[in-house]
Amino acid sequence: MSIVMFLTGLWVGVQKTILQVTLSFVTAIPFTVIWNALVPRYGAGVVPDRFLRLPFWHVVGILILVCFIGEIIEKLTPKFVSIQQQAKQESKE
Repeated sequence: MSIVMFLTGLWVGVQKTILQVTLSFVTAIPFTVIWNALVPRYGAGVVPDRFLRLPFWHVVGILILVCFIGEIIEKLTPKFVSIQQQAKQESKE
């Protein structure tokens, strides 16, 4: 394996990680706002007291952790089904 291929693969991994962290951060903003606005009012009897108000950075951390665990599961599980599509050409007679 050449050093160029190694660096290219490393850069792709870094880009994927940056994208996951960014998406987790952006997704956590509306989730935290909606959770902290609605759950203390409507979920007080259902949700335990410690989860009524979620800190923003805890939500970001949970979303990043879920992304990384999903990546690990995706790499560890084998692919049982492979789907391929081919275009058919119809002959006009």
